[in-house]
Amino acid sequence: MLPLVPLGVPSAADFAPLVSFLYTRSAGALFRRLVPPACVPAGCVLGQGASVALLAAALAASLAPASLMAGALRVHGVWRNACSLGVFDRGLWAAIDVAWGGYAGALGMARRI
Repeated sequence: MLPLVPLGVPSAADFAPLVSFLYTRSAGALFRRLVPPACVPAGCVLGQGASVALLAAALAASLAPASLMAGALRVHGVWRNACSLGVFDRGLWAAIDVAWGGYAGALGMARRI
């Protein structure tokens, strides 16, 4: 029998998306867990700066400020867990970057309304 080793992460509630990514290595699947698929515009591509602005506008139009904040906190939790475990993968960081930029931009737009 293998010994159990406790693994502490900063955000246990947001650990499942990271574990799923580490198993599948699918940045698109991670992105869909961070951002509601119905809110992702057709032209949104991971790793492209213009996608952040498109995503921010779509999120601001689709979600209430409380939902935007909850989404941003989820992205932050996944980021904290990835940093804590020393995970480095370009796909992971691309998904986190676009999701975070989208939520941050949407919150800025929502604040001005």
